[in-house]
Amino acid sequence: VAGWRGMSVVATIVAAVVVLMAYTIFLAAYALRTKGESALILALGASRRDYWVSMIAELSPAIVTGTLVGLGTGFAVSSLMVGSMAHTGTGERLLPPFLLQTDWTLPLVTIGAIFTIFLIGVTNSVRSFHRIQIARMAREGFSATSI
Repeated sequence: VAGWRGMSVVATIVAAVVVLMAYTIFLAAYALRTKGESALILALGASRRDYWVSMIAELSPAIVTGTLVGLGTGFAVSSLMVGSMAHTGTGERLLPPFLLQTDWTLPLVTIGAIFTIFLIGVTNSVRSFHRIQIARMAREGFSATSI
């Protein structure tokens, strides 16, 4: 059982790093892709608050869904691991039975890091919202490279 603890910590850290890097890259690409849409929203008279609300409403469901699916998957895999180890070589149940206990430190740090990257990405996008040059983007056809 002691070997599983170390392996689960390493696996969680690797998964967290991959998720954080992937989401950071996604937010950067998303900001470039939505420059034209942002310029149109600004031309229609949207305020910074309106843009902030629309960004959160558009991006937060993926964060919440991913977090809940990840937690649910973690609980399911943990139950499977404990269930498979709770039997003797002859198939009888061990006494006393294994009880699943969760150390919430690493999952909460990972979830906090994901939400921090989310807020930084949304804040940077909202901050750049008013620096959009509408006339230049209109001439260039609202491409992702127009800044």
